[in-house]
Amino acid sequence: YSASKDGTVGIWNLAERTQTGSLRNGADLHDMDLSRDGRFLYMTTGHGSPDGKFWKYALGPDTLAA
Repeated sequence: YSASKDGTVGIWNLAERTQTGSLRNGADLHDMDLSRDGRFLYMTTGHGSPDGKFWKYALGPDTLAA
């Protein structure tokens, strides 16, 4: 995963060195982390208050989970 300034997170296949997709969060990405089991990608946007948000994506289907 890699953050972009256009409000997306790139999904990469490191073995093939190709980008395989992207997730749009539509905001200024501040930080991201993977869950220990690799099932979720967590992101924070907006650099805190007043408009900071927490995003949780289920990996595999690349779906917003919360």
